[in-house]
Amino acid sequence: MAKGVGVGSPLCSIARRVARVCLMALVAFAPAAWAQAEWKPDRNVEFIIGATPGSQLDTIVRRAQAIWQEKGLVEAPVTPVNKAGGSQSIATAYLLNQRAGDGHYLEVFYPTLLSSYAIGNHNVDYSRATPLACLGSEYYVWAVRADSLIQSGKDLIARLSSDPGSLSMGTSNIGGIGHIQMLSVLKAGGVNVGKLKMVGFKGGSEARTALLGGHIDTNSTSGSNMLGDKQSGKIRVIAVNAPKRLGGAYADIPTWKELGVDAPVISGWTCVVGAQGLSQAQIAYWDRAFAALVKTDEWKSDAARRLRSLEYKNSSETRAFLKAEYQALQTLVKALGVVKPRKNSR
Repeated sequence: MAKGVGVGSPLCSIARRVARVCLMALVAFAPAAWAQAEWKPDRNVEFIIGATPGSQLDTIVRRAQAIWQEKGLVEAPVTPVNKAGGSQSIATAYLLNQRAGDGHYLEVFYPTLLSSYAIGNHNVDYSRATPLACLGSEYYVWAVRADSLIQSGKDLIARLSSDPGSLSMGTSNIGGIGHIQMLSVLKAGGVNVGKLKMVGFKGGSEARTALLGGHIDTNSTSGSNMLGDKQSGKIRVIAVNAPKRLGGAYADIPTWKELGVDAPVISGWTCVVGAQGLSQAQIAYWDRAFAALVKTDEWKSDAARRLRSLEYKNSSETRAFLKAEYQALQTLVKALGVVKPRKNSR
């Protein structure tokens, strides 16, 4: 060993003292660093909804708000903020406008935001937002009025295959996910979708009213939207677009695949994003908040009542899911021939 640097040397003694001081400094600094890494909302949280009050998205947010506040799962007040219109792009633009890095803003949305962007109906780039959670899915049911001559899904396909324009088809948001799933089912059934008589409405409730009033011949929307009318006998549900039968009041209704129509199963999932550029600490906070929410009995019972699946995804799973969903929707809308030239994104 070199002279002057042995175990008992002055230099070694100094090195030990320096090491002790550094260790003490690290120990003292660690709690402060950990505290800085944590985050929680310290003022009102806005939960943005790209739909009108009373809609399904609105109901989901207000249920989440109530459970969070009642059980103390989110420390700050949570305020639902409705920003309807533009296939949910108005809500997303509001979220992304000058709120980068702010964890006090959330937005809930359906796949309509993605399908309309893929088509070119709006130019708000949803992918700039921070994925936080997916809260489950609802599946589409197809219905006619109780007095309709259309008795089954097979009847509908046969009628539209021979004369695509003979029936008026109601949907909320032309270019929305409900519209896309209708086109995909009918195309898989051999219908010339370019000749369909599609009627767009501002929301599912308007389309439902039009069906009951005889202004359209058939409608497709989520099972929860149709449930009351089915139970009262006002409508006849002829098929469901789901991986299997929905059960409950819809247990006797076949899926399109059962009817021989090999169409993609497109669901009305519900996902949540935050502002652009959220920190890992902010993402971790909302991961905990949403994970706690979906475990509550109140959330589970509400989902069962509204026929919503409990397919929760955390932030990282949601990021991968949204990427895959958008890619699939891009392929689908191109195959359906409904893509428009896109303006500059923002």
